[in-house]
Amino acid sequence: MKRLLVSVVILLGLMGCGAGQFTVKQSDDRFTENKNPLLISENNRISSKSAQGGVYVGDKGIYLNPFAERNKTTNQVIALGFNVINKTDYDTMSGDINQLGILKEVVFRINDGQLITLKVAAAENTTSSTGYASSDKSETGIVAISQSDYEKLIGATAVSFKIIGTKRSRVYEEKDISSSFLQNLRQFYQTYVR
Repeated sequence: MKRLLVSVVILLGLMGCGAGQFTVKQSDDRFTENKNPLLISENNRISSKSAQGGVYVGDKGIYLNPFAERNKTTNQVIALGFNVINKTDYDTMSGDINQLGILKEVVFRINDGQLITLKVAAAENTTSSTGYASSDKSETGIVAISQSDYEKLIGATAVSFKIIGTKRSRVYEEKDISSSFLQNLRQFYQTYVR
């Protein structure tokens, strides 16, 4: 019984440390001149598989969080894209094995091999110290996607993904893609884009 209790406590602790729930919110437009609504999302992790083959237990990993900007007057979508984030770390034991460098490109391979290639803009890397021998690292960027390519992506029955950085690139095969990833993209489209 004691062993079961310890196992449950550990399991609950691990579940609490994972990526948060997918959410969408409207940004604060009080300080923008055009007052166009900007809808931004969080926690759309593409896979729980680490770049080195293990499984992420915490919130580390690659996220593609969709965003959309609507014209305040016409209500038409005028910008659609993803905020790309690689949440990773550095420590003196394993180094930077999950770091990609400055993000350059995101490529989706859908259904019959059709590619959707998106260039990363506004890429930057930030580091925050978490201790003497380790630090958290975020590699971020923005990618724009056309509405027709977004529709192809969410209509796909099979998706694989490649992300390219200046240090290395990673491929996530169809079996590695989280089942919630495309569901979240579809939900965002149905609720905020369509």
